[in-house]
Amino acid sequence: MVKGKRTESHRDRKLQRRHLIYYLRVFERDSGRLIGHLVDLTAEGMMLISETALATDKVYALRMALPGEVFDHEQFDFTARSVWCRPDVNPKFFDIGLTLLNVEARDITCIEDLMQHYGFND
Repeated sequence: MVKGKRTESHRDRKLQRRHLIYYLRVFERDSGRLIGHLVDLTAEGMMLISETALATDKVYALRMALPGEVFDHEQFDFTARSVWCRPDVNPKFFDIGLTLLNVEARDITCIEDLMQHYGFND
């Protein structure tokens, strides 16, 4: 099992994370391996839930499958560094914190659209 330190508290975040009502699938871009499902996100990072632990402090090339009813493209490619990985409340899963890298304006637009269409109003 891979464990990482949680380097920031909820109060230390610059942007409030938005919990999603639709858990989008996130894949490793090169292998196509399912990494996990998106739980919440901001323009700076996201949390996934996964059946397998992910190594921390590693950069991953990822792809998120997007719902066709909202987006005119099927996927969102991005690069992220794993910040932490810890067991979920359900012992069959892991929670994974990722920081987005090299975020461009088009990426921000996609993230904002995801939050608007699939985010809880919390």
